[in-house]
Amino acid sequence: MRALVWFRRDLRVEDNQALSAAVACGLPVEAVYIYPPDPDAPLAEGAAARWYLYYSLLALQQRLAELGIPLGFFTGEEASVLRECVLDGSITQAYWNRIVDPQQEVRDARARSALEESGVACHLFEDDCLMMPEVACKADGTAYKVFTPFWRNLRDRLREYDLLRRLLPAPQPVGPPSPSSSREVDVIGLLTPHSWYKKLHACWEPGERGAQERLTRFIEQGLKEEGYVVDVATDGELALEFAQTYPYDLIILDILLPKLDGRQVARTLRARGNSTPILMLTALAEVEDRAAGLDSGADDYLIKPFAYREHLARIRARTR
Repeated sequence: MRALVWFRRDLRVEDNQALSAAVACGLPVEAVYIYPPDPDAPLAEGAAARWYLYYSLLALQQRLAELGIPLGFFTGEEASVLRECVLDGSITQAYWNRIVDPQQEVRDARARSALEESGVACHLFEDDCLMMPEVACKADGTAYKVFTPFWRNLRDRLREYDLLRRLLPAPQPVGPPSPSSSREVDVIGLLTPHSWYKKLHACWEPGERGAQERLTRFIEQGLKEEGYVVDVATDGELALEFAQTYPYDLIILDILLPKLDGRQVARTLRARGNSTPILMLTALAEVEDRAAGLDSGADDYLIKPFAYREHLARIRARTR
């Protein structure tokens, strides 16, 4: 028996409810991405968007391969492709994140019906919006027509819902790394024969890690503009090496680091007698998460998203 994750717009491994749930079910996991059969349709992506999608899929394929999850690529009508994927009977569970779009909701219903007719249990997750539209309606279930009461209701609902509680780290590997190749992505025909798009690489780095690196550069640049000397470690092992090699005034650690997470790094540093102040910078907002971060050896804990002025103030407080 196996579990299937259907990727659509959620091309990431962190903060992905469907992927995390599939991994947690305990079955071997495989993933699928289905591209529409007519990429030249009026509402289809343009050539630049297809370039971005191609490299985002390539980045996702590589991240999933590191977790031991193969990603297959198909073109065609979604319900038909999914029915073919489960034809041999080995897949018993299917997971995907809902897309808030009337036409997509209809296609999702067809896909779910096809899978359930094949004996596959379907699990859908509300991971496409900060708040699902039906939750942000008036008490009588109708939509707001005036912004101010809509915003007040949405703000209260977001506080009640506690959005940060939903954020999830990347799952742990489910097996040895799986093979991956750009040739597998090529089968859905996203790139044009003319390689005009190569100049786009100078402006964007598609994929989840590209976005994280951009955030890192933003923080790094802001600190340098304030006069700080900054070294950046891209994973926990490198962070540990840097911290044990150089005498820093402050260590800023994200909990969700590759290889070794931030808590492991902090715990190791404290066990080895390193007393450099540590500021945890993370999206994990639960009391248990904050307590675990502080208990691991951190001196302070800042939750993303954060105000940059507060970030700088906490750094100044720890480096006085």
